[in-house]
Amino acid sequence: MGGTCTLIGTYTVTAADVTTGSISNTGTGDSNETGPDTDTVNTPVVGSPALNTVKARTGNADGDGTGTVTQGDVLTYTITVTNTGNVPLTNVVVSDPLITPTGGTTPCASVAVGGTCTLTGTYTVTAADVTTGWISNYRHRRLQRDRPGYRYGQHASRRQSRATPSRHEPATLMAMARARSPRATC
Repeated sequence: MGGTCTLIGTYTVTAADVTTGSISNTGTGDSNETGPDTDTVNTPVVGSPALNTVKARTGNADGDGTGTVTQGDVLTYTITVTNTGNVPLTNVVVSDPLITPTGGTTPCASVAVGGTCTLTGTYTVTAADVTTGWISNYRHRRLQRDRPGYRYGQHASRRQSRATPSRHEPATLMAMARARSPRATC
């Protein structure tokens, strides 16, 4: 009377458990003299939803052939949201108030762990952009900047401060922008 028989084991939580939100684990004791007896423990599993947004300028339809960002050029941007959490994300929407959408997968009803949702779009460089020397285009929690006068594929460092607007002619402004700014990839 009063004796025990114990089983001790481990279980590794799976992605399916995180998605379900709990683990239901049933233990059973049985003997030749008795019928089976069970006990169930339900353990909540907390998911950690997270995403990372990356925006990149992926093209410059260089209308004047200068190899720099100038008025009238059409810049292409791609914004990629990656599910970096441990649960699927639902109703993921990628947006950008500056660009004209041209493609991508947004909105995404569901994005699996490690999956992505994208938006691609274009922006035409204006005279005001050339005058200020910057195209400031914000995305979720991060800032993407393009500087008129930079060659395609080169980006201003994220640590740079905004340049003071200039009244110089656009060609002079572009030369000043190149002279003042280190060339670093973001």
